[in-house]
Amino acid sequence: MRRDPQTGTMQKVDVRSCFEATGVVRLGSAFTAGQAAAMRNAMWRHAERQAGLRPADPADRAGSPVLNWQGLSRDPVFRPLADNQAVSGALDAVFGAGGWRRPRPGAQILFSLPEPDPWVLPDGWHMDCGFDHATWPVPAVKLFAFVGEVGPRGGGTMVLSGTHRLVDRYREALPAPVGAGRENWLAFMRHHPWLARLLDGAGLPDHGRPLVGEAGAIDGVPVQVVELTGSPGDVVITHLHVFHARSPDTGPAPRLMLGKEIRRA
Repeated sequence: MRRDPQTGTMQKVDVRSCFEATGVVRLGSAFTAGQAAAMRNAMWRHAERQAGLRPADPADRAGSPVLNWQGLSRDPVFRPLADNQAVSGALDAVFGAGGWRRPRPGAQILFSLPEPDPWVLPDGWHMDCGFDHATWPVPAVKLFAFVGEVGPRGGGTMVLSGTHRLVDRYREALPAPVGAGRENWLAFMRHHPWLARLLDGAGLPDHGRPLVGEAGAIDGVPVQVVELTGSPGDVVITHLHVFHARSPDTGPAPRLMLGKEIRRA
């Protein structure tokens, strides 16, 4: 992919073509390490106030307490997630200049602690919407941002690149518009054997781990099981119709990520 020789960022034509083909665009170091550290510190302060969790004390990581992030989710510390040159430029490429709504402050907090159980390919595949809106023009995107280091098996969200194109075809064949909901998402996943097998991670060899990174084609559309991993400051942009799932964190560290939806103007 072509990159600007001075900034190293992807050029708009590359963002647009990659997004149309896969529904997934990765932006390395979209915001700074210092901004990521400020977000990380805010998350840990909140976790300590709520449940006594501290990053330096492994004993505090036993179990998975339910945390209420409502008091933190709109903190302006998260503004750099979307308010940066790399993300703004990519959104201009996806929606067209001025074609997207400037988001309100805040973010969805994606925080999880390491689990003692083996890693299992998740079965909770879904979209953050239903099938009642057209795939094109792009109605919205979902940003996934890395606040801490997230490696393999570290709880990074699983995404199925290319599924936005399958959703486009699938919804056109439906007799009537179908909204969100687990049964509707399951029906989509079961409509093709390549997708359906992803629902049975627990019954697959090595709990489905060999499928991570596997690429295939469904009716001529390239698809791939992608595990989101990255470093503080990285951002991944996904089409709202790309199926994804929460993944278990069986790595050495908690998962600290953020999510944010950006809609068409």
